[in-house]
Amino acid sequence: MPRRIAAVSTEFLMREVGHLDDSVLLLPQQVFILTGLSLGMLKERMRTRPPQPPHPMPRERAHTAIWYSLGEIRRFLRERAENAEIDRTIATKHRSFSAWVSTGTPDELWPITLVGPHRKPVDFFAALRNEVPTTRSDRSKWMTLSDYFVALKQALAPVASEEIA
Repeated sequence: MPRRIAAVSTEFLMREVGHLDDSVLLLPQQVFILTGLSLGMLKERMRTRPPQPPHPMPRERAHTAIWYSLGEIRRFLRERAENAEIDRTIATKHRSFSAWVSTGTPDELWPITLVGPHRKPVDFFAALRNEVPTTRSDRSKWMTLSDYFVALKQALAPVASEEIA
């Protein structure tokens, strides 16, 4: 198979990235330069998050020659920057889960893991440190303090009814 040639050279991409259209297709090596995601990480993201980009070229078999659109890379970088800002805000405001629960306002966010069949919300970092038993089906997400208390109440309701019976 002939060697693929990028839509734009890497030098041109680095110089003009702010002026290029979102539809410009990039090679994985160019994506690595822009995002810092290694080729192995890109392959893993491809394996675990299909059918999002990367997009195969129409004339090539799927998953053999992968291209990434510049627009998708820009969205990825924007989301990563927003998440980093949320992380930074939370880290400076509350140093621990208990501090967030006791002094947080209803709309403040904290990473929560929903564990067990009743999806009991627990501190993400406690789950990460294996202080709380988790399974592969348990999911983590950002929750506001008010959402945390609602989820906690819902998770404890079935347990309380089982104890009564």
